[in-house]
Amino acid sequence: MQKINYTLRSDGRYMCRLYVGKDETGRNKYITLYAKTQKELKTKYIEAVSKRDKGVDLSSQSTPFSVWADEYLALKKTNGSHNYIACIKSQLKHLKPLDNMPISKIRPANVQSILVNLATRKEKPLARKTLNDVRNTAYNVFRLAVNNRVIDFNPVEAVETPTGTGKTRREAIDSDQIKWIAETDELPEAQVAAMIMLYAGLRRGELLALTWTDIDLTNKTIRVNKSVNFIDNKPVVKPMTKTEAGMRLISIPDVLADFLKTVKRKSLIVCTRNGEMMTQGGFRRMWESYMSILNEKYGDFRADKDAKKKNGERSKSRLAPGGLPTKISKFTPHQLRHTYASLLYKAGVDVLTAKDQLGHSDIKTTLNIYTHLDSIYKQHNMSKLNGYLNGQNQGEERESI
Repeated sequence: MQKINYTLRSDGRYMCRLYVGKDETGRNKYITLYAKTQKELKTKYIEAVSKRDKGVDLSSQSTPFSVWADEYLALKKTNGSHNYIACIKSQLKHLKPLDNMPISKIRPANVQSILVNLATRKEKPLARKTLNDVRNTAYNVFRLAVNNRVIDFNPVEAVETPTGTGKTRREAIDSDQIKWIAETDELPEAQVAAMIMLYAGLRRGELLALTWTDIDLTNKTIRVNKSVNFIDNKPVVKPMTKTEAGMRLISIPDVLADFLKTVKRKSLIVCTRNGEMMTQGGFRRMWESYMSILNEKYGDFRADKDAKKKNGERSKSRLAPGGLPTKISKFTPHQLRHTYASLLYKAGVDVLTAKDQLGHSDIKTTLNIYTHLDSIYKQHNMSKLNGYLNGQNQGEERESI
């Protein structure tokens, strides 16, 4: 190893320079290393030489995390939807404690600490899925730095996603709620939206871009080939779905095909009463009205009335969504997509077909859903065994009396 030419500074630290290559103009580039002792300086020098010889750009190692986060965001803006970019921005906000740290100085413990704090904080702790999204975004930022030879390893590889104590996954709606959708036509555009999401598994953006030319009732199929993104509440049609896998041909069941035959046709399947594409706020208001109708029609107000009567209050005849003492009549549009996946599972549809029907880009997503449903229904089936055995034991006791 070559001799290290060092200098003792006035502050007591040792310093040396290391050649790291040439800049864009052909001039030599150097970095400066500092240490408290000659031994520490030698160790730093050896490590730096090793990284330089591996092709790591040592002159960029002091670049803060925020610079690479901005680079990653700019890269995603070239092909990501408005909503997707908004999600990445949200995830990067959670990683702000890293912003001013040099990219080369960040260790797994720094990222792990952020995720643990997000999972255990008192106000709005994050659910595991959201924590995993934050971890993945951090991983991708560091991967960009690795690919550009600024660092030689990705610290997030050693980071685990905490369990999380926030909101859990939204479950499928029950058989009663499915029946209510079919029977409730007081708000036709909402019923059409609910039926298609329930029996074809479309995402909201795919649903709002759907036209009658995309539906073949003879062959019972729906072609999904575009999606609506919202920018400042205004709908913008994109000739692409969330992923390439989302561009798909869905086979629909008879119940949906028969229902669609009765729907009054406009250019768009789900639209305003004037036939125009819905805004984000317009769709939300429509859904809230639909939930109110279901609450009024099917909700059990007895517990609410009894409580108000006991307290000497006057009971209202109508409650907004979520105002019922039970959650039975409130569900989100995306829960209908979960319900569609559940129906595929119950019907015995294989996981590869389910992946294609749902438009998942990664089969792991579909497998996670099927695994989750497995755990639910296996537990349900085992409870049947317990019920049978308990009943049998009681019968034996009665016989012995």
